[in-house]
Amino acid sequence: MSNQIAEEEEEVSYTKEQAQELMLQGTKLTHFSFTDDEWCSGKQTDTDLLVVTEDGYEHNWDEFWSYRQGVHFNTGWRLYV
Repeated sequence: MSNQIAEEEEEVSYTKEQAQELMLQGTKLTHFSFTDDEWCSGKQTDTDLLVVTEDGYEHNWDEFWSYRQGVHFNTGWRLYV
């Protein structure tokens, strides 16, 4: 199934900081550099903060973001629907 990016009159794009806040609320997000079926979301456990991806993998939050320090990750985040 192909990603159906939220389509409105004007597509909303989020900054990295906004994306992180939305992810912590459990929102699925994608990025312009991701493939059509890739998304990520946040998950808090008793001991860890994780990033969950479309394939069910759970990544350490800090490690996930450590690989996304380039300026192109500062913007371009969108809702995945």
